[in-house]
Amino acid sequence: MEKRLLIALALSFLVLLLWSKLFIPKEPIPPQIKEEVVKVEKKEELVKQEDISIEEIVKGEEEKDYFLENDYIKIEYTNKGAKIKDIHLKKYLDYDKKPLSLYPKYNLEFSPLNLNFEEEDLNKIANEEIYKVEEGKNSLVFYLSLPEIFIKKIFVLENSFLKFEIELKSKNGSKGYLIMGPGLREVDFREENNKFLLPANFVYNDFKGIKRIPVAKFGKKMPFLEINSQNIKYFGLEDSYFAFILTPTSKLNKVKVIPEKNIFVKTKLKYGFDNEKLSDDLKKRVLFDEKRNEILVYGIYQEKDRDLEKLNFRENFIKEMAFLTEKEKQEIKNCLKDQRDIKRLDALFQKNLPQLLVSAEILQGKNSFEVFLGAKDLDFLRKNKPELVEIISFGFFSFIAKPLLWILKGINNLIGNWGFSIIILTFLLRIVLYPINHKQIVSMKKMQKVQPKIEAIRKKYKNSIKDMDERAKMNQEIMEVYKKEGINPLGGCLPLAIQIPILWAFYSMLTSAIELRNSPFIFWIKDLSSRDPYYITPILMGIGMLWQQKMTPTQGTGSQKFLMNMMPIFFTFLFLNFPSGVVLYWFVNTILQILQTYIYKWRSKEELK
Repeated sequence: MEKRLLIALALSFLVLLLWSKLFIPKEPIPPQIKEEVVKVEKKEELVKQEDISIEEIVKGEEEKDYFLENDYIKIEYTNKGAKIKDIHLKKYLDYDKKPLSLYPKYNLEFSPLNLNFEEEDLNKIANEEIYKVEEGKNSLVFYLSLPEIFIKKIFVLENSFLKFEIELKSKNGSKGYLIMGPGLREVDFREENNKFLLPANFVYNDFKGIKRIPVAKFGKKMPFLEINSQNIKYFGLEDSYFAFILTPTSKLNKVKVIPEKNIFVKTKLKYGFDNEKLSDDLKKRVLFDEKRNEILVYGIYQEKDRDLEKLNFRENFIKEMAFLTEKEKQEIKNCLKDQRDIKRLDALFQKNLPQLLVSAEILQGKNSFEVFLGAKDLDFLRKNKPELVEIISFGFFSFIAKPLLWILKGINNLIGNWGFSIIILTFLLRIVLYPINHKQIVSMKKMQKVQPKIEAIRKKYKNSIKDMDERAKMNQEIMEVYKKEGINPLGGCLPLAIQIPILWAFYSMLTSAIELRNSPFIFWIKDLSSRDPYYITPILMGIGMLWQQKMTPTQGTGSQKFLMNMMPIFFTFLFLNFPSGVVLYWFVNTILQILQTYIYKWRSKEELK
């Protein structure tokens, strides 16, 4: 019975993991919630400016870059289109040890907080005209006034937050769309090895709680998502570690989310690429990075079943876009310096990796937002924006993961290495759980002693095992033996039942906690949140589990023995792609379990002397 429960618990853990990774529960498009009156307190204008009439022509003279910067973040702007050109988070580094860029480069037509229109002429004016700029200490004001349209954008930087106001006036009352995406940031090819890094998903709060809509939800049944803005407290894009969140502080129209497939997609080449052989049209859509030996191709996929009428501002762009033809694909292939890269290029053409594009329909007049762009840091958000803490998800066992993270951070503040901090925390957990683990060892030893009696009872009922009455008698006799010897059949399962939630909490913490992103341990382990690149720790863990199993001979029936003997192999393969920090925890925990078993045996021998 004990072994069956052990197997059941282990298999339950596997099912829990596979379910969270492979199966996504079907959720319908969120229903429209009854209209709520959102009261917005009247606030002072971010930057005082005199109203400019739409008839007056006001614009800049030459293209120029501007910056807003503090200890947390650096944002680069251009007055051409009043666009954000880049966002760098100073406290978080990429794999080249440079400030991480929180800027999506999947589609160069868009930039964060970009303003788009359905009418192509207005779209061109809004995104290509030179705006007049006024600079403040922590603020920038862009404004453009032409006979057709008046646009004013105000940015005020505070920590990792922007106060953003956009004023729009047009003579024909054209709808404006504020853009986010497609995607949240460009992921470094070295970070792509982290199988637990989530793509940028849509997240919003509908005043009833947080909702997450992953890219995988979108398809023929759900080609896009549209939400009435009166049902949104905040919305944005997030991945495992970073987020770009907008909190409307004035009335807003609909918010729409679209899976954008026609984006820049990249792959590594081994032998190089000759751009000069490309036609002029393709040179605009095929880029090659010689330093990284990466090729980026735009506009690969053609959507034949997309309902253009429902996509509003994307309609004209999609109709006019020239998708890659088979002839163009062949032209790109002919530019390879070595045809041995052909498989890499074919894989690129076959990839189906959409990125989410979010558009918020804004009103004529003034629209204001509070914008968070940064890391999902639990302590930072608790201090500066408590209502956004819920965007950090540690899963079902968050009540365990959060205290573990707090303790782990405290240990790391003392020793300065997250790997050794995990080892120390594992040791502390073993001390706390020592009495329970000791009972497990004692229970298993007692089970070993009575195993001959149990086997004799099973052999007695071997020929009548299919008879339910006889089977009940057999189980009754086995329970009598347990009772006589003072054995609790479930005693050996309790520690495992406790360890599984802790293991899962470690897993959730290491794949969600920004503190552990890109954190090295020793030698070959450069990132505890991604897998061991050489699979050394999972193999050592498997050897440790095999050693532990040999110390406690397998009991039970033939099938139970087979499953238990396969358990170390099963766990080794399961943990191959786990974050190396999780593997480190389980490996150290296994070694400590072995040491505790040796201590028990030594104490037992001493007591017999």
